[in-house]
Amino acid sequence: MVASRGGSLVMTLLVCAAGAVHIIAAEPPAETKRQRIEKLTDEIAKLHAAGKLEPALKKAEELVKTSPRDGRAHYGLAGLLSRLGRADDALTALERAVKLHDVHPELMRRDDDFQSLRDRPRFAELVAAAEADLRRQQGQAKAVWTVTLPREFDPWRPAPLIVALHGYGGRADAMAKLWTAAAESYGAILVTPEGQVAAQNAHAWGGAGEAQRSVLSAAGDTRRRFRIDPKRTVLTGFSQGGTMTWEIALSTPRSFAAIIPIAGPFNSQASETFKSNKLVGLRVCAIVGGADRNETVSSMRLASSMFERAGAKVDLRLFKGVGHDMPPEPDLVLLDALAFVWPSAETKDTPTTFPTGHRRGP
Repeated sequence: MVASRGGSLVMTLLVCAAGAVHIIAAEPPAETKRQRIEKLTDEIAKLHAAGKLEPALKKAEELVKTSPRDGRAHYGLAGLLSRLGRADDALTALERAVKLHDVHPELMRRDDDFQSLRDRPRFAELVAAAEADLRRQQGQAKAVWTVTLPREFDPWRPAPLIVALHGYGGRADAMAKLWTAAAESYGAILVTPEGQVAAQNAHAWGGAGEAQRSVLSAAGDTRRRFRIDPKRTVLTGFSQGGTMTWEIALSTPRSFAAIIPIAGPFNSQASETFKSNKLVGLRVCAIVGGADRNETVSSMRLASSMFERAGAKVDLRLFKGVGHDMPPEPDLVLLDALAFVWPSAETKDTPTTFPTGHRRGP
């Protein structure tokens, strides 16, 4: 027997008495369960987009059999059943998805696949159950976050993920407003956690531990309820949120594919992560105003240098004349930052001009 562990060929060889070798059989390696799930999901997405609902339904039923504990599979099945006029079967599948804790209530409200179910009392009950489940998950995590979906959203296709942290005295809704246009351009799911410490009639982060718990809980819950592209995830934050972004990148370096700290002072020069290879491949776009506090500018220069030496791909962007604030034309600034950290991602609106004073490098 000869086997290719890389997965290209498995052969059985027979050695004759005279010493000749003959190939008796050759077969491809067995498809793994994960590969099967990914293949089925991609096939369903294409059929669904093409309006071929009956073939998509057959594939969706196969997906549920392959992965019976994946609520997203049951959710997709429910949508197809609804589109095909099988309302009772659709509600049964949707109930299963909700019980598996894998459904987001906002998606249920917006999903066109459930148009035929909107007026049914049982559908409203399931939306309420999904909302209660989300609140329960947030209560257990001792964290609060908001999820904003792009206008055109296909739950069958893996989406980019942006997690954005507000600064001291900030709010999650302000970060959602800041990032919505850029997230929309990439078809990204935007998650905005909110600090649980009161500050200036708003919120702050009680420290890196609280911020990390909130971020990992919010990102983990979102990854469970939606299909997320692991190569297009980014953690970002402004001011104190930027500081937390640096901290979380060092404490859990493989949680996100990229980070975009904005005006966030860096205080973790002694981190042991810099002595490892855990930052190799991380993409970092650091944004700071040239007229910000000297401490902020100098520490972000230092952080950029240390991350780069540790193997990260780093671009420090200094905006001349800008203080402790977002640069002018923030939508373009954020789009440009995403273009750096997700270089191969598709976007509907690629910026072609950038704000005055934009300078790359140290």
